[in-house]
Amino acid sequence: MKKLTTRDLTRMALMTAITCVLSIITLPLGPVPLTLSVLAVFLVGALLPPLQAMTTLWAYVLLGLAGLPVYAGMASGLGVVLGPTGGYLLSYPFMALVFSLMCRRRVLWQSILGIPLAIVLCHGVGSLWYSAVTHVPLAQTFAACSLPFLLPDLLKGAAALLLSRAVPRFLLS
Repeated sequence: MKKLTTRDLTRMALMTAITCVLSIITLPLGPVPLTLSVLAVFLVGALLPPLQAMTTLWAYVLLGLAGLPVYAGMASGLGVVLGPTGGYLLSYPFMALVFSLMCRRRVLWQSILGIPLAIVLCHGVGSLWYSAVTHVPLAQTFAACSLPFLLPDLLKGAAALLLSRAVPRFLLS
């Protein structure tokens, strides 16, 4: 593993800050709010190398655990992570890792394929967690907590991919 440079750490800190800001923007739709956190996760995955992407999202999760109001709706704390939507939060580092791995070669078809793969990971872990915590059957959980978000999350992934392609290469090297 290569040593992190000051530039790497700065990019990771910036992407953590962007995730914190985007994640607090919510639109309540049901048991799980529509947030821009998934857009942030996709941006992190598209712009950072895999381990840096995953570490950046763990930093975001830890900031919320430490009490900073960075989760959806300015929430924070262990109660949120252990609550019904905690599985989505805990999936973010792995979602960013998967998407980053798919985007590394900057081959468009691979990056596009990474969007649904990352969403399946997020929705799978999130729905299983939600179902386990609330004791709501998995099919009912999927209908309420995943199905309404599939198209918006696909669009967030596409938007992040487009935005990442617009970032000048010198910022990423």
